[in-house]
Amino acid sequence: MCFNQGPRARGLGPSDIVSLFSATAPHSLGPWPKARGPQRGFSFIEVMVVVVIIGLLAGAVGLKVSDYMVTAKVNRAKSDIATIVDAVDAFNLKHSRFPSNEEGLTKLPLTNVKDPWGNEYEYNSPGPDNEPYEVISYGADGQEGGEDDNADIYSWKLGEMDGEG
Repeated sequence: MCFNQGPRARGLGPSDIVSLFSATAPHSLGPWPKARGPQRGFSFIEVMVVVVIIGLLAGAVGLKVSDYMVTAKVNRAKSDIATIVDAVDAFNLKHSRFPSNEEGLTKLPLTNVKDPWGNEYEYNSPGPDNEPYEVISYGADGQEGGEDDNADIYSWKLGEMDGEG
């Protein structure tokens, strides 16, 4: 049999062609393996149940991550205010005075004067209750007052706030 020509050129009929491809493997290595019992895969419902479970887990993780992001921003604001307080105290040691309200934080060697929410830290001199100054972040909303991530963070309350959260 010459394999360079098509089946018709070799004189094979349609029944011969079908028998070539149905009963045996190429090169006469024996019969094709038969299916052993019903082939079972996952049903659509089973796949959908797994997808829903994965979605619920991803949602729970997403909520927890967003809580950590709020906490991280509040902690960063506290850390930034503590750094600003150190810079104001260093300014006082060098110049024997605190920066005025007009000078604000511009006279300090700070690389960042914005809180984690993108609002500038506020500097007031003198501060409340005979404090020489205060540094404030108004939280996520950028307005005085608020709760949770909108709560104000004051330099003179940092020691009190460490016990919270």
